[in-house]
Amino acid sequence: MLRDLGLESSGSDDAVYRFLIAHASASASDLARALAIPAPIADGAIAHLRDLGLIVLEPTGPASASPTESRWRAVAPELAIGPMVARSRDRLRRAEDAFLELVEAYRREHTAAAASDLVEFVDGRSAQAAWISRLESGAHRSIDVFQTGRNLVVPVADSIYEDPPEPDAEPEASTGFDPLAEPAAAHHDGVRYRVVVDSDFLTEPAAIRALDERLALGHEVRIVDDPLAKLVIVDGELGMIQVSGTASVVLRAPLVVLGAQLFETTWRHARPYFSDGAQLSTDDRRVLQLMLAGLTDAAAASQLGTSPRTIQRRLRALMNRAQVTSRVQLGWHAMRNNWI
Repeated sequence: MLRDLGLESSGSDDAVYRFLIAHASASASDLARALAIPAPIADGAIAHLRDLGLIVLEPTGPASASPTESRWRAVAPELAIGPMVARSRDRLRRAEDAFLELVEAYRREHTAAAASDLVEFVDGRSAQAAWISRLESGAHRSIDVFQTGRNLVVPVADSIYEDPPEPDAEPEASTGFDPLAEPAAAHHDGVRYRVVVDSDFLTEPAAIRALDERLALGHEVRIVDDPLAKLVIVDGELGMIQVSGTASVVLRAPLVVLGAQLFETTWRHARPYFSDGAQLSTDDRRVLQLMLAGLTDAAAASQLGTSPRTIQRRLRALMNRAQVTSRVQLGWHAMRNNWI
């Protein structure tokens, strides 16, 4: 857990921190006994967590207490961990900006012949759809996707890379691949699909239905709060990223490594769309996911086909169950207790 935040930690550190999160306070001897770990290990974990600012000495302990009797309590996660998460988001945003800057710099500084070996600019709806079809059909091991909103939730070639039609334009038949279709899923048995969606995507019509269909096909789905660039990486060897509203860039080695690293970093810090160990009903988990993504009660109600009052009632019931008094506290409780 703490490693996911970029902190050096051991399994004992994680176990001690989780115990203190779930209890008002505990001494080193309490921790050693409850977690069945040697006393020196418990002492070391306490010292490390104290140095990280995650726990503090309980001020109400007796002045004469020995070191093993001193009691420790966890600092509120929103105070201790919140700034770390914010810094991780900033680093991720800077990495994405640097990635796009590198792509553009390489295009400017190299000849067309040399650049064509590494990147290829693809302009227009049909050209992008054709390239995505080529990418999916050539996948052997993995397909990694950033999926964002700002358009309708339709087949992936439309929702990830293609531009929405003009208001008065005739609707076009989809020419891109759709990994939600049965023929595509059957053809790609053994290919691992990983999809990261952002908050913009969750506001799109039928977003929840589209994600449920992905899960039904065995795709892994995670969510981030910050906007994503539209990206697909195949087998870690070939990729495509949208660089403007009408154009994308096909990435080959070695530049595709930057796209793959960007995906892995984002995937590591994203939260699962649904967790196998969740203890809530499907509807409650959906409400929590939309709340964590920042949707208003009205937007969440529209997405789930219900009323804002029903969303409010569900959230109030979840807050009562978690024994918290705010939605911020509910979000922390949900993350810590594997509710989503």
